Amino acid sequence: MMVTQSLRSLKHGAFLARKKMVNSLRPPLQTVTDLALTGLGRVQPYDFDARNYHGQFLASHTVAANVPEQAPPDIYMFWLGNTPISANRSRAIDAARELNPHQALHLVTEANLGEYLRSDLPLHSAYKNLALTHKSDYLRCYFMHVHGGGYLDVKTIHQSWSSSFSQLNALEDRWMLGYREIGHASTTPLPGAIQDDVRRNFFRIIGTCSFIAKPNSPLTSEWFGEITRRLNYYEDLLQLHPGGVRGGESYGEVVPKHALLADILGPLALKYHEKLVIDDRVKPDFVDYL
Repeated sequence: MMVTQSLRSLKHGAFLARKKMVNSLRPPLQTVTDLALTGLGRVQPYDFDARNYHGQFLASHTVAANVPEQAPPDIYMFWLGNTPISANRSRAIDAARELNPHQALHLVTEANLGEYLRSDLPLHSAYKNLALTHKSDYLRCYFMHVHGGGYLDVKTIHQSWSSSFSQLNALEDRWMLGYREIGHASTTPLPGAIQDDVRRNFFRIIGTCSFIAKPNSPLTSEWFGEITRRLNYYEDLLQLHPGGVRGGESYGEVVPKHALLADILGPLALKYHEKLVIDDRVKPDFVDYL
């Protein structure tokens, strides 16, 4: 019996050691892959072709001819639900406000959300049953499409966004500005050919935690149209199984974790990558933000 237990302990110890080694190797391997993909991208451009995505939402939309308005000097942060704002989050809000005296920082909550809604474009009727994280996903799309301006997760930034606003607004043919997606492994799993294309071209797209957008661009129009279509599909299920705090199947939610944000914005950012400005000055901290 003791021999068996000893063997099991040795086996478990070997498993943990192997797991630790693999985890220690993963970041360098991902970095090498990211560098290789970025280098390849310099000689192998990406051109969107709807025929490559038959049956997927990317292929079902056409580009509108409208020229978007300027991105207004507003930055939006969302804090939904009844959970008190932590000290770290409060410091992040204060830092964003202090760094951006030339932009109006709006902390949008359940209490003041109605002040920002357009009378002819109410929230989707499924909104009330979404998990809080999915509500935030929906709202950042709504706000960027309807109002434009900046969006920032309640995370710390260290630079002013004023120059980033000016840069985007100076470029008539660019619609959105954001930090470069962190790496190919940070992209969300997607069905079909689009997953390979998004991963191979991660360096051409923007992350989802902070950005600046011109309102009513073809990109935000398609983003809002697709999120509306998905909520139409999930509405009856959400009526039966309302969301909680966090979205995703692992939390018992009917709406998959990334279905209302990265699954839509990632592919659209690649489709319209030539209409983006990559600017890491708007990138927030991803550590110690809770």
